[in-house]
Amino acid sequence: MTARPNYIRMYFRMFNDISTAIEQLESGDPWKARITLIESQRTAEDCYVRALCLRHARLNRKTYRISRRR
Repeated sequence: MTARPNYIRMYFRMFNDISTAIEQLESGDPWKARITLIESQRTAEDCYVRALCLRHARLNRKTYRISRRR
């Protein structure tokens, strides 16, 4: 089983954070909206990168096992 980024989780997180940022903009707090969007972007990126790193590590383990058998 390969690790894949959880796109559904990232989508809903980004959607909810964008909704929050819109509310913050409407209430007159653009800096808070900016922080919300930056944190949301970092969270989604972290989720994506972690999945890729986990997949890479699993592939390396499989390659290592195959090469040791020879």
